[in-house]
Amino acid sequence: MKGIHILVFILILNSLIPVFAGEPTHYAIRLSTAPGSTTSQSVSLLWGEGGKTDDDHHYSIYCNGKLLDTTAMTYYDVKNLPSDSSYHFQVKLQNKKNKVIYNSNLLYVRTSLSPKYFNIKDFGAVGDGKSLDTKAIQQAIDACNKQGIVVVPKGVYLTGALFFKSYMTLYIEEGAILKGSSDLAHYPIVRSRFEGIEGSQYASLINGGTLLSGGIQEFSIRGKGIIDANGENLINQQKKEGLGYRGRILSLMNGENICLEGVAFLQSPAWGVHFIYCMGVTIKDVYINTRFDPETGRKYKIHNGDGLTIDSSKDIVVYNTTISSQDDNVSIKSGRDNDGRRVAKSTDNVKLFDCKFLGGFGVVVGSEMAGNVRNVLVNNCFYENTACVSQLKAPWGRGGVIENITFKNIVHTDSIHHDNMWFRGAICIDQYYGIENPDYTVRKEVDENMPTIRDAWYENITISKKYGFGMYLCGRPENYAKNIYFRNVEIHSENGIYGRYLDGIHLKQTKIIPITGETFEWVQTQNIQINQ
Repeated sequence: MKGIHILVFILILNSLIPVFAGEPTHYAIRLSTAPGSTTSQSVSLLWGEGGKTDDDHHYSIYCNGKLLDTTAMTYYDVKNLPSDSSYHFQVKLQNKKNKVIYNSNLLYVRTSLSPKYFNIKDFGAVGDGKSLDTKAIQQAIDACNKQGIVVVPKGVYLTGALFFKSYMTLYIEEGAILKGSSDLAHYPIVRSRFEGIEGSQYASLINGGTLLSGGIQEFSIRGKGIIDANGENLINQQKKEGLGYRGRILSLMNGENICLEGVAFLQSPAWGVHFIYCMGVTIKDVYINTRFDPETGRKYKIHNGDGLTIDSSKDIVVYNTTISSQDDNVSIKSGRDNDGRRVAKSTDNVKLFDCKFLGGFGVVVGSEMAGNVRNVLVNNCFYENTACVSQLKAPWGRGGVIENITFKNIVHTDSIHHDNMWFRGAICIDQYYGIENPDYTVRKEVDENMPTIRDAWYENITISKKYGFGMYLCGRPENYAKNIYFRNVEIHSENGIYGRYLDGIHLKQTKIIPITGETFEWVQTQNIQINQ
C-alpha cells in the first residue's frame, strides 16, 4: 500500500523526475514565478509541471497570508495588483476536507513600476494594410523608455524587420496585425544561427539581441493580436537572392527573462519562433501556426516551418500553447557538427506542458545537438496527426549528448504520416536520421563526431498510428543508445517496435498492438526487460 500512496502523490505533484522502482522521490511544492512574466499588475505563478490534481485534491493560493483562490492546475496568474508593491505567495495542496497535505515555499515578488505607453499611431503608423509602417513602429520602439510598453492598436500594419531592445514590452491588441512586408529590401542581412551553424541571414520580422555581444533582457510580447511574417511571399525570394539563410517570425539572441503571452505567430520564411543562446524564457497561451492559414484552411507554401525552436538555451517553460506546424512542432537544438562544438553551448532544462501539437512532426531533440541537450520534460500534452510524439535524432557527425529526456501523460493520434528517413516511428530514437536506406553494418570512428543518447523515460502514453512503427529505437554499433524506460505505454500501430543497437530497454505495463507487423523486432540489443 505504501508504494501505491507514493505513486498517487507523484502523479498529483507532477514531479520533474519520472519515478520507477528504487528511485528517490521528492514531494515539496516548488513555487516560482514564470521567467520574465512579472508586470506592474500581474504575477504568473508556477509549481509542478502541468496537469491537474485528482478530484479529491486542490491547490490553494495565498497572497500575503490570505486565501486568494483555488485551482486544480499547477500554475496561476495573479492579476489586478497595484504596481511597485511587494507580495509573498504560498501554495498548499489540500484534500476535500481542506486538510493541508503539502506547503510550498514562500515566494516574495515585487511588481514593477507603472509603465509609460507608446502608441505606434502617435508616431505616424497608419494601419491600413497598404502603407509601410516600419519607420513609425521602429520610432516608437526607439522612443520607448525602460519598462515602457509599445502598443499596437487594432489595424493591419505592414512592416519590414523590427529591432527591439531590453526592458520593454510589445503589446498587440486584439484585432491588431503586424504583417511582414514582401519586399526583400525591408529585411537587412544580419548575423545569426540556422540549422546549428552561425552565419548571415535575412533579418526576421521581430528581432532582438545579437550573437556576440549585445543581448536582450526583460523583453516581452503580450496581447491578443497577430504577428504574421508573410513567409509565403518571402521564401522563394530569399532563396533565389541567396544572400543568407531565410528569416523567422521572431528571432531573439542572447536573451534573458523573456516572455511571450497570448499572441499568435503565423507563417515564416523558415522556422517560426527561434530562441538562440537565451536563458529564462516563458511562452504561455500562445498560438504558433506555420502550417495553414487559420481563416481559410489553405496550407502555406513554406518548408522548414518548425513552429518553436529552442537553440542552445536554458530554463525554458512553455505551457497552454498550441503549435500547428509544417515541420517539427518543437525543435530542441544545440549546434551542428564542428561549428556546434566550437560554440559549445548546451540546451538545458526545457519544460513543455498542457500544450497541443497539431500536424507536423512532434517534439524533436536534434538533429543539431553537438553542444548537448539535457533535462527536457514534455508532460500532459495532446498530439493530433503529428508524425511523432518524440524524436531523439543524433546522426554521426554531430557529437554531443542527449540525456535525461522525459515524455509523460501524452495522447497521440496520427492517420496521415508514413515513415521515412525523417521520422520512422511515433516514438523515435534515430542515430541514422536523414539516411534513406542506412547500412547498419558500417562502423565509424569513436571520436568527437560520435553522438550519445541515454536516459530517456516514457510514461502514461497512448498512441494510435495508422502507418509505420509504433517505436523505432536505433543507436549505433559503436555506441548503443542506453537506459530507455517505458511504463504504462499503449500503442496501436501498423508495426510494433523495431530496436537495434540498444542497451537497457525497460518496458513495464506496456502494450504494443500492431495491425499487421511484428510486435517486437530486436537486432543486436542487450538487457531488454519486457513487463518484468
